Amino acid sequence: MKKYSLWTSFFILLAICLSFIIYHELSLVYFIDITFYLASSILLFSLLLFVIQKGLFDGIFYSFRKFFESQKPSGEQEEISRLSNILSINLGVFFLIGLSLLVVVLAGLGIYYL
Repeated sequence: MKKYSLWTSFFILLAICLSFIIYHELSLVYFIDITFYLASSILLFSLLLFVIQKGLFDGIFYSFRKFFESQKPSGEQEEISRLSNILSINLGVFFLIGLSLLVVVLAGLGIYYL
């Protein structure tokens, strides 16, 4: 839980800093825009890793590795592992950070339009 809240606060502070850097002022609209970009990129990244870990790209990865292993001399070939076994990242933290940033975006939109 501590890691989750630290990363969420880091991305909120990053959104504030990027608002100053890009737009040269801090506005609720700019904060909402940048926070939405950060949240959507984190969510897309975590969903892509989820799909990879479930084994959707294992066949493609195996085919490429098999092809490139066949280009090496026969003495240097090694065992081909699955892509889903190579990537072992805890996606729950990334997904919760992205969702919490989307909640911040929705709260900001609620404040802006009310």
